[in-house]
Amino acid sequence: VGPFEGAVTCTWIALLLVGVLWTENYGSNSTEVTSFRSHMVGAFNTIVGDTKISRIGLIQGLTEGTLQTFVFLWSPALRSFCLSAPQSALGLDEFGEPAYGLIFGGFMACGVIGGVIEPFVRRIAAPIKLLIKADCEKSNNSGVEVSIVCALCYLLSAVLLLTPCL
Repeated sequence: VGPFEGAVTCTWIALLLVGVLWTENYGSNSTEVTSFRSHMVGAFNTIVGDTKISRIGLIQGLTEGTLQTFVFLWSPALRSFCLSAPQSALGLDEFGEPAYGLIFGGFMACGVIGGVIEPFVRRIAAPIKLLIKADCEKSNNSGVEVSIVCALCYLLSAVLLLTPCL
């Protein structure tokens, strides 16, 4: 937790430095200098004015929030789970503590496996897409595929999360 708190402090310091000292703006042909506040007001108006930007921001924020919650809670949850686990369980070190490196490596391996099998899952999702009555003029075909793949991922995740309870 300590390194994360340090990162938050460094991020705030960087935000203050950029907000106060950064004067260039390559995205505009205007030579007038605008304030940090006017940039923030313009960004806020853009976010509020375009629902696509608002939705993607909300989705990204919720996704990152759940990820950070998981990062902060997974080690205490594993530690409490290990109290009732048998000493010979996979993922425990010789002192009965979770082998965090092994477990984190497993998470990373699952991420790689997911990236590798994603094209195959999309091919499986393509025939399912034909069963769904989607209006092709209003929706994007690849959006339907992504929705199906996401639904399959969430379903598989729910099943895997239930596995220790069975």
